[in-house]
Amino acid sequence: MSTSNSYFYKYGETYEDYTGNKKSYPNNYKMEIKDKHISYFMKTTEDVYIKPMFGTLVLVITDSLKDKYDSFVFQKIIKIKKGMYFNFISLTDLSKIELNFDKKCIIENIFLDSVFQLPKIKPAFTINELITDYINAFKNQKITFYEDIHYYRILYLFSGTIQIFGKIQIRLHAQQLILLPPCFSQKEEMSENCTVLTILLDLDTLDKDMILKPVYVEQKEIQNFIQNSLEQNDQIKIQIVNQLLNKLHEFR
Repeated sequence: MSTSNSYFYKYGETYEDYTGNKKSYPNNYKMEIKDKHISYFMKTTEDVYIKPMFGTLVLVITDSLKDKYDSFVFQKIIKIKKGMYFNFISLTDLSKIELNFDKKCIIENIFLDSVFQLPKIKPAFTINELITDYINAFKNQKITFYEDIHYYRILYLFSGTIQIFGKIQIRLHAQQLILLPPCFSQKEEMSENCTVLTILLDLDTLDKDMILKPVYVEQKEIQNFIQNSLEQNDQIKIQIVNQLLNKLHEFR
């Protein structure tokens, strides 16, 4: 499960950004996470905000040590309610988070009788490299994908519609996003009026030939990617693309 699932609401909330008065949460603590297991839980006396900065993370959490532990993949900022028991496992070699909390907050470490670890989990997507990204505007044109045949392709429509012709036909509408596998670059065509962002990436995935259904993505998420692309913030770009890929996989 991801923290977007309604079941997470018993433990906290998911946000696009921090909420509330920043002066009320002046303490920031950054953590690097490499562990594939948990030997202790954190418990806080106040609500705490967790911001993923790099990598792919699983939150392990419970409201009682006598109950089973729940686990959630998370790619967005979350708030964890006070009194919960929680810690993190990294699915990638290294992950980073930022904790944001009130200055009166006390964080207690509760050590476990035995080590807890998840069943072997492989991320649905692993980004090896972001190759390039660019924006095109098309007007009643037909374009055949011949270039960059070895790479996956994310398409996002800012406006208009686009029809993709192949083994299956796909129509994208404004503010929809899709991931196309490398085979599309060899023989598929697209047309219609549209303004589209293309992101080419070298990607390992569990579903090498599957074409995931288009999903709706707010433009502010894409604008965030574009801004970081202009500023050449590669780590943040990868984090945003990871969020987009997980959103596609969540609604498969």
